[in-house]
Formats: sequence, structure tokens, C-alpha cells
Amino acid sequence: MGESALQIRYYLTMMGFFTFANMLSSIFLGVFLWRLDSTYALLATYSMVVAAVVLTSFPLCSWLSRITSPMTTLRLGIFAHVISYGITLYYGEALRDHVIILGLWMGTAISLFAIGMHMAVLDMTKNADRDRFLYHSGFVTSLTTMTAPLLGGVCIENFEGMTGYLIIFGASCLLFLVAALLSLRIKGKPIGRQSKIMQVIKNPTREWKGMLAVMFGEGVVGGTYDTFLVSMMTFQIAGGEQNLGIFQTVSGVMALIASLWLARVATPERRLLIYGIGAVMVAFASGVLSFYPTIAVLVVFSILHPLAKNMLTTSIGSWTYAAIESDPDYDRRRLDYIVVREIPLGLGRIIGVLLFLWMRETFAQASLLTVSFTVFPLVFVLMIPILIKIWKRHPAAQHQPTAPSQSTISS
Repeated sequence: MGESALQIRYYLTMMGFFTFANMLSSIFLGVFLWRLDSTYALLATYSMVVAAVVLTSFPLCSWLSRITSPMTTLRLGIFAHVISYGITLYYGEALRDHVIILGLWMGTAISLFAIGMHMAVLDMTKNADRDRFLYHSGFVTSLTTMTAPLLGGVCIENFEGMTGYLIIFGASCLLFLVAALLSLRIKGKPIGRQSKIMQVIKNPTREWKGMLAVMFGEGVVGGTYDTFLVSMMTFQIAGGEQNLGIFQTVSGVMALIASLWLARVATPERRLLIYGIGAVMVAFASGVLSFYPTIAVLVVFSILHPLAKNMLTTSIGSWTYAAIESDPDYDRRRLDYIVVREIPLGLGRIIGVLLFLWMRETFAQASLLTVSFTVFPLVFVLMIPILIKIWKRHPAAQHQPTAPSQSTISS
């Protein structure tokens, strides 16, 4: 096995433990905050703080990555996740008074980890094989989605009060530490200490200019729909944390199957088709579930949603990396693009939360979840014309670097 293939396996193993720890607790963290305050105000405040911290801390995390290494920031991000859930363990039900502290640490954790993660993906893959790599990474994530939420839900249901929550948050801390140890086997590529961020802002590639609007739209959805709306809708229809875990397991199985299939058929030339199908599917499934919130429809949603989201997120990720690679000075600017990427994403997340707060004041609480769950996924559909304009004439396939494409992913 070649060194690059070995690095990919180390990376995927590390991501397996990290995502298992994250999936064990993240979906229940939203429910935990909702149980402390059922008006959604606490959830929205937490999401707003996280979005603001991620947006503002990315340049600092980038600077830290330059003076150390991207993998160092990744490891620090894992440790910051441990501290975040440690804060939850420490405060318990008193967390309602300290949710801003939790948001500050979680936002910092996300920023640090994301810097290292994106740089690792850029350094280990090329445009021609990146879709397959990301779907293989999605396969690993799906394995954790099949098991972690179910275990978490069973644990919560079988302990009184908030004890089950504290157990799974503690277990996540231990698994994050295992992921940090595994990350020591991953060798990151060195990066120059001089930033080119102003050049990236003033003179980006044509593809990157278009993708800024797409990233903003992705952030609008990510700040609410992906963060807590899906889990809260599932929780309220399914009735209880254990049932939430069961439906998340069903979603994980479907995501697993989707990842295997998409890894075989996905190519840069098919991204537009795959994205378009996924956008329509997620909007349709969310709309139907909003107006027909029954167990039967939830089962259908649990089948369609993971497939659609897999198609969307992987396509957007591949296009984002392809737009970065299209820069002739890619090697020296790649980290700066990752930092600039967070500006529209972060602003989108903040706008998404503000829109949700406006809906909270405009609509009755009984209909708030229905309306917001219908509206936010439509953003993915609205982005289809933008993506066609960016990539139709200039497919991502033509932006392949001169270096030979790796074939190690299938090793």
C-alpha cells in the first residue's frame, strides 16, 4: 500500500471516531437545550453564538495553522470539542445560564478542526477523484450515524432526568480523545507563513466568485435546518430520544447505501445532475413532512433526506475545492481560500438564525417548526441556476491539476 493510500486510511479512521463522538451527542445537544427552554430561544442563541465565533475566529485559526501546521489546528479543534462537552457536563441543567460560553468554545472547536480537515482533503485528493473520496468519507460518517444516535437515545431513555445526556456527553469526550491520538499518524503538508488573503479577496477566480453566493446559501440552511430543525422535527414526531435515535439509525443506513452507490457513479461531469436531484428531493421531502407530520411520512423522510443531503453537500464541497484549485497560485493560496470561504458561510449562518428568530416572532409557536422546516430547504433549489451559470460552460473536470490524479482511494 502506498504512503498516500495509508494516509487516507489513517484520516478516514480518525474521522470515524470523531464523527461517532459528534453524532453520539450533537443531535441530542439540541434536544437538551430545548428541554431547558422550549421556546427555541436558547437554541437560536446557541446557534447564533457558534456562527459568529466561527466567522470571526477563522483568520486567527488560519494564522495559528501557518505558524504551526494545519494538523496541529485539527488536533486543537478536537480538544476544544472535549472542552465544549466538558462545559455541558459541568453545568448540567444550569447550562441555560451559560449557553454563550458553550457557544464560544464550540465555535472555536469547529474553526480549528475545519482548518485542518479542509487542508487535509485538499492535500490528499485531486479534482478528478475528490467526489469518490468525499463519498467514501460519507460512508464512514454513515456508519457512525447508524449506531451512535441509537445508542445515545437508548441511554437517555433508560436514565432518569438529565443523567443519560450527561453519560453520552462524557462518552463523546473519551472518543474525541481517541480521535486526537489517531490524528498523530496523519502527516500534513507544510504551508507558507505569508498570507495571500487580500489577493484572494480582490482577485479570485471566476468560479470562486460564483461559489461565494452558493456558500452563503449553504450557510443560511446550515445555521438552522442542519443544526437543529431536522432533529427537532424528528424528535417531536417520533416522540422521545430513543425514537429519535431509531430514526437517525434508519437515516444512517440509507446514507450508507447512498454513499456506496454515489461513490461508484459520481464524476465531476455529473455534479450538476446529482446536485439538482438532491436539491429537489430534500425540499420535497421536507415540505411533505411539514404538512403531514406522521410516523409514516417520517419513515419516508428518513429514507429520502440522507440520500439527498449526501448528494448536495458532497457536490458543493467538490465544487468549492475545484474552484480553489483553478487558481494558478493554488499551492500558496489554498489556506487563504479556506479562510475566505468562511465569510459567506458565516454570514449565511447568522442570516439564517436571524430569519428563524423573525419567524419565531411572526408565527405562532405551534406552526413555527412547520413553516421554517419548509422554507429553509428551498434555498438549495434556488441555488441551481447559480451553479449552472458557474459550471455549465466550465465543468469542474477541466480544472484538474497537472499532477497525476491519485488512484489510491479504491486501494
